[in-house]
Amino acid sequence: MKSKNYKSNFLFPKTNFLVGMGSVFNVQGRYFTFNYTNSGAIADLKALESDWGVIGQDLKTSASNLEKNLKK
Repeated sequence: MKSKNYKSNFLFPKTNFLVGMGSVFNVQGRYFTFNYTNSGAIADLKALESDWGVIGQDLKTSASNLEKNLKK
């Protein structure tokens, strides 16, 4: 079974340093295009799934690290 890699920043735009510096000089107001959904309920569902997925990934990593440390 292939596991999904969850992230908690999927609604934010993907930028780099130069884009961030360019936004400082933005006069018109809307510099970034954020990800969006057609429904607030769908956005909430995606956010909850992502948040719990990240928590699950952290628990799995912690359990793996604990197991490795106990074997030493």
